[in-house]
Amino acid sequence: MTSEYVVVLAADADHDRVGQLVGDLGRRGLTVVAEDAVPVIGIFPFLHDAAAIVVAFGGPVGAAMPSIAAEIDRVVPVRLTETAQPPDPIARLTAIDLGSGADRVREFTELLRRLAALVDDSRNRRSPPRPPDDADEVVIGAPLYAVDELQRLAAGVRDVASLLAGDADGTRQVRATLDEIGGSYRVVLSAIDTFHAAGADPGRIDLKALATLRGGALAERIHNGRGHCKRIGARYYADGGMRSALAGRVPAVALRQADATFMALTYGDLDMFDELDAVGWSLTRQSRDMFSLATAGQPAEAQRRFEQAREELAPIEEALHRALRDFQDIEQSLGYAQDAPPEVVPVTDESINFYGPVTNAVIARTISESRITLQAAALQPDLKNEMEQLLTAVKEMSQQLSPDDAVAVAAELEQLTNEVASDQPRPGIVRKCLRSLEQFGKTVADVGVPVIDLATKIAAFF
Repeated sequence: MTSEYVVVLAADADHDRVGQLVGDLGRRGLTVVAEDAVPVIGIFPFLHDAAAIVVAFGGPVGAAMPSIAAEIDRVVPVRLTETAQPPDPIARLTAIDLGSGADRVREFTELLRRLAALVDDSRNRRSPPRPPDDADEVVIGAPLYAVDELQRLAAGVRDVASLLAGDADGTRQVRATLDEIGGSYRVVLSAIDTFHAAGADPGRIDLKALATLRGGALAERIHNGRGHCKRIGARYYADGGMRSALAGRVPAVALRQADATFMALTYGDLDMFDELDAVGWSLTRQSRDMFSLATAGQPAEAQRRFEQAREELAPIEEALHRALRDFQDIEQSLGYAQDAPPEVVPVTDESINFYGPVTNAVIARTISESRITLQAAALQPDLKNEMEQLLTAVKEMSQQLSPDDAVAVAAELEQLTNEVASDQPRPGIVRKCLRSLEQFGKTVADVGVPVIDLATKIAAFF
């Protein structure tokens, strides 16, 4: 199960340049955990679950990097100098070149595109749960302890939320953390309810339902629906994350308490979210046994096994309901009673997010790539703001255009964005593109007016 964060490792690279790279990626909306950001446990426990691993090279690196070999499918090498040379197997990958002689805007845009694709893949990828060492002897003692610990630690997260009140980014990150805890309670309870429904009728075991459940459907539901310890840790330790926000505004004792809470959530004596998978395997085992008994003509024994399973599950079910009630009290006390909006990484390409219903795929691709180009460009804030508004206006206008006109608009928009974002924009080319967009705007009545107005404002910069 991968998570939607990016790890940055430095290999013989200047600390300041790596720090600048981390900051630049974080400002583009990515959750970025730097190599030296996690105390005590270090960065390596985060590698396996990262959506992407950026390895920044500053010079020739002769030694192999065995810790990376197993994660090579998610590695993005970055050269920070002209002499940077990664070792095998990373040397076989195409590196992003941010060295002194490179076109940095183009290369950084490509870096953002690759990371956005990997983050999107991690968001959509479902992973099969790993069965316990002895799937026939699943016990629920560990998940029972995990629920009690999550209930205790949720109160610590509530305290952090109070400390970050008024900080919009910090509040969003805390709320996402609480959502992982509450979502874990709910998905396990949902799985238990599904199992109960299969045997709730004393006179009839639901064989069709059990045939599905015995294959591990509930174990997979819990595994892919529960929280994730390293994702929580990434939010806390990321550049610009919760810990960074707390460090500048709370007393040392409060910061130590927050550190203790998130250290336990990230890397305690056991992974509390992982332990919840045992409930899914217990349900799978019980479903398998009940199905076999019922199909072998032993419905009474199958029913007895169902009642036995209910008794075994009762303590964890009671603990989950208790924890969920406390969690809902925490949500209400913080004003989080409504569902939180999903976290979205705004650095995207057309395969991830079209920023709304765009009817033409060419326009969609151009708008997405233009946003990334603008994010990477060193523009005056006012000009960048007007250009971003123009992208939104063109998106709306494109819905009223014919396919041929939409392709033409996409070409003009792409040329305009690249010219504006270049180190030496040519005013004649910029004005030519803006005039073309104005002409298309005049063909679609009201939705074209914002395009015309913004074209006039942008032309004034040149």
